[in-house]
Amino acid sequence: MSTMDNEERNFAEVLNYIYGTVWILGMPYDYGTALFTLDPIAFRCAMNDYEDTIEGDNGMIEDEDED
Repeated sequence: MSTMDNEERNFAEVLNYIYGTVWILGMPYDYGTALFTLDPIAFRCAMNDYEDTIEGDNGMIEDEDED
């Protein structure tokens, strides 16, 4: 099993904030950690999709308040 790098940990925290806890056989797990562990390819695809939505044309993260 691989360990998360900083970028993956940050994305896992986003998933944890959005989805909270997932229960598997009565045991609680953070959503981001569970997805990373159970399906790392789906985790990385979701992370890439998320990063694509927050990056602007110039490759910088946009501030949503800017017009």
